[in-house]
Amino acid sequence: RSEDPFYTRTDLVWDFYRSLRAWQERLFVNEDYGRLLGAFSSGLTVKAGSRPKRRAAGPVGPRSLRAISHNATLQQLSIPVNVAAGIGSSLQREMDRLVELIDASPRMTRLILLATRARVLTSLPALRSYAKVYDPGVWVAHSKLADQDKANAYRAVYYALRNTETAVSMNQIANFLSVDLGKFDRLLAQLQSAPSIEARHEGRLDLHVLHAVRQALIMKAFSIVGGLPRLSERHDASSRDLVEMVAELRIGEAVSLLREIFPHSRDQDTPLTALTEAGNESKAQASYGYDRIHKDVIAPLDEIDRALHGISLAVTHAYGAFG
Repeated sequence: RSEDPFYTRTDLVWDFYRSLRAWQERLFVNEDYGRLLGAFSSGLTVKAGSRPKRRAAGPVGPRSLRAISHNATLQQLSIPVNVAAGIGSSLQREMDRLVELIDASPRMTRLILLATRARVLTSLPALRSYAKVYDPGVWVAHSKLADQDKANAYRAVYYALRNTETAVSMNQIANFLSVDLGKFDRLLAQLQSAPSIEARHEGRLDLHVLHAVRQALIMKAFSIVGGLPRLSERHDASSRDLVEMVAELRIGEAVSLLREIFPHSRDQDTPLTALTEAGNESKAQASYGYDRIHKDVIAPLDEIDRALHGISLAVTHAYGAFG
């Protein structure tokens, strides 16, 4: 330990630490970062344990998130910036000395390798793709190219998303991180033991597949629920409410609500099903419509919800985040 420059060149190490901490603190007060962690992203994490994700009292915004929930959310968004970010922006004027310290210090090398692993598992294209999913303009564009039924569904999604800032905040954070991570990449290029750009791209291909499938499923859920008929006021919920539930990835709740609003026909598969009386046609038609909604809306949404849960688990495994 006494021979490790990490413990002897304390002036450089402390300057690096203070600069890194200041960068992370600026990120935490960034309004776009707060919106990113407070929007749909909380629905990406898998519930574990009995403690809520956010503290009931105390600070608001990102600081209200418990550490494990915060880190897990970043992993699900493909941006583990709690480990990978801020390093590139620290000590820009001392880059040569910092590279020398990293190469000479076993302790500093291990810390940078930890950050490098997080950098390999960081994908800003994936984050920007989530922004596209929540971009109202994307749904307007889809509506122009679709047939009438699907166009109506896509417009319903647009109306639900048009006043949100989720997509804007995701793109803003992606831009902010791109600047910092670009500097980190230039630092890595000067180190002796850093992986190549090709190796880093190869290392995140599996994650790209998971995020692409998840985004496709979210868009499918949007298009399904956007095509719902107008709901009666007696249900105390509107079609817009259901689209917003999907936007927050509360798809399981949406499925439960739809099952209450559109119950299965009770006379299905009973011995008297074939018997009809005059005046019962409207009831039969209603049952047929409800059963169609179960088949075309509720069942697919339930399957999507289960698949999204599985993808969240797979993403967790990619980061080795167990327990």
